[in-house]
Amino acid sequence: MVGIWGAALIATAGHAAAPAPDQEKEIAWARARWPDELRGVHLHAPLRKLLAWLPRSGAMNVYLYTGDFACRRATLSRRPPDEDAEEAPPPALVARVNGRPKMESGERVREVTLIDVGVLLSEEGGYTLEQQGSDGRWTDAGGGSGYGPTVYGALSYVDDRVARWDGAAMELHAYCGGPVEWLSCPAGGERPCLRCETVDVVASELNAMTGHGFSHGDRPVTCHDACPTYPETPDLERLLALGGRVQPWQPRNARVSQIPSLYKSRDDCLRDHPAGR
Repeated sequence: MVGIWGAALIATAGHAAAPAPDQEKEIAWARARWPDELRGVHLHAPLRKLLAWLPRSGAMNVYLYTGDFACRRATLSRRPPDEDAEEAPPPALVARVNGRPKMESGERVREVTLIDVGVLLSEEGGYTLEQQGSDGRWTDAGGGSGYGPTVYGALSYVDDRVARWDGAAMELHAYCGGPVEWLSCPAGGERPCLRCETVDVVASELNAMTGHGFSHGDRPVTCHDACPTYPETPDLERLLALGGRVQPWQPRNARVSQIPSLYKSRDDCLRDHPAGR
């Protein structure tokens, strides 16, 4: 099986709010080729509209609603570059949520949580601990780990007031669909080999355990020599090229009050999520 559009591609694609004209043609081709498998699956996210909330530099106050934060104020800024990364990450933002200060061992401290804001709204599961000095400034005092990463949703809607992550992040797996041919072994016997003349696609939620095999029926396998290397079908090559440029997601169609969201105004957040009060 050859898999495409996995978690890494979802995380790294998505530079445009809408597909370029040539990409539109490729998406139309894929939908015509696999209408049932791609029905209801969106292949791009409105990331450019979200990035337009901020200038190239600077920050702004926003209000975050997730299962963990109820209209909490956060500071939204552009994600700093990772100097150790081999490749430049896609454009994305970071929401910094400051916890309520508390006293520990005579020191005033607070926890800081960083939320990745992009095609996915997600949290790595850790936190930074900050300590307030006598001058009132907060400085890094270590941190801790949580229960692992949390993905709140895939970006589904953006305007000049709110961004919503009402999408379930998807993975699309392409695999060779056959046909199966039986080949003889030099020492005797025969075994089934899968040619890659056709390609099929399966959609599943991000990180779901998805696999695909092929059946050769009841015919017995009587030798186990390796199968020859078959040339890839052009369809598979086209899917791989398209896969690096899209962000698959499927609408959850949740009620507005339950959708993980980011707002410019606290009043707007509380209006959509009254439980945040």
